[in-house]
Amino acid sequence: MERGRRLSQGQDLQELQTHSRSRPPGRFLPRGCRPRLAPADVRQSDPGIHQPRRNSPLGTFAGRNVWIGHQGLFSRHPDGQRPFGFFGRDPGPFRAPKGGRVMRSRIIVLCLAVLGGLSCAGNGAKEVISASGTIETVEVHVASKVSGELLELAVEEGTRVKPGDKLAVVDHATLDIQLRQAEAGVRLAEAQLALLVKGARSEDIRQAEAMHKQAEAALTVAEDDARRMRELVKTGSVTPKQREDAEARLTVATAQLSAGAEALKKVRTLARPEEIQAAEARLAQAVAAADLLKKTIADCTILAPAGGVVTHRAVEPGELVTPGATIVTLAELDSVYVMIYVTENELGRVRLGGPAEIQIDSFPDRVFEGIVTYISPEAEFTPKNVQTKQDRVKLVFGVKVEIENREGLLKPGLPADAVIRVGPEVK
Repeated sequence: MERGRRLSQGQDLQELQTHSRSRPPGRFLPRGCRPRLAPADVRQSDPGIHQPRRNSPLGTFAGRNVWIGHQGLFSRHPDGQRPFGFFGRDPGPFRAPKGGRVMRSRIIVLCLAVLGGLSCAGNGAKEVISASGTIETVEVHVASKVSGELLELAVEEGTRVKPGDKLAVVDHATLDIQLRQAEAGVRLAEAQLALLVKGARSEDIRQAEAMHKQAEAALTVAEDDARRMRELVKTGSVTPKQREDAEARLTVATAQLSAGAEALKKVRTLARPEEIQAAEARLAQAVAAADLLKKTIADCTILAPAGGVVTHRAVEPGELVTPGATIVTLAELDSVYVMIYVTENELGRVRLGGPAEIQIDSFPDRVFEGIVTYISPEAEFTPKNVQTKQDRVKLVFGVKVEIENREGLLKPGLPADAVIRVGPEVK
């Protein structure tokens, strides 16, 4: 009793071990003061220290060897001797269980049930594919088609626009002057074509007609003179020379009449068909030049090509812009997507239109529903943003999961975790 009182008052472990070498451990000690196991190095060096009884191995759980002991389920301490509790807690001193064999049977049944549940959970995990990605969206970089000073920027970042809404205006004063010049060229080409089609002026036509009548009259006189000279030559009233002169005047009058008829015809038509075709081509060229300037002036007003939200303003009013320079960036936030990558073993279980669940850190308790809309037809190496060398050399396939984002909670660039519900693997 004196020894028991001394121990209950705090006798240290070393003195307790000294006493235990001559007597069985805990024989004369109260039940609550029986010693715990000594460290492994002390037990191994001193065979007199009490050794714990062997426990029965059950299996592995959470990476540890699971054992059935006198106080339930536990795993071995790294020293290989001292046991841990099921969650790393020291199970405490040995106490003989009441109804030991029955209790041991119940514990074994319970552990088998736990391991069976874990096995079922493992089978259920095969019905899903988990991967991580980044929220992305379709972005449209609206650029200028002309060069000049930016006069107006009609939207701010965060503004929601519809197709056809005005975004910006570029200065087009120089283009307006060029357009007036082109329109004057169009009018000139039209006038030239009309002149060729209509022909000469009425005065020129009347003058040509008068000259033609004069030639006709001269021909008539020449014909009468030539006929009389032929008759007089027969009677000897005129000389042969006079008759020849009359014949010559007839020939000249005939030629003048023919020339007058051709001159009248030329004045009435004025242009050949080829000249009219050339004038029509010059008119079409002038019209096209004017239309080009009109189109360029219209391009100075930049309109939204699609609906969305303005996420970035690249320039400010007063800056000079060039063709192809981005003015604003539009993003379609009503529908976003996550691009994830699956291995070739997982690819056979992914289906277009299959359901998926998306979670982000900003809303950990909320699940966003998604649909598989694209499966890459070509294999590729793991994207470069994977840091480990082992993962970078794996062949994977891209899978796009589209998510409705009517509330605008999913922002581009947010990391997301995707879980795809899949069926059995296709052989």
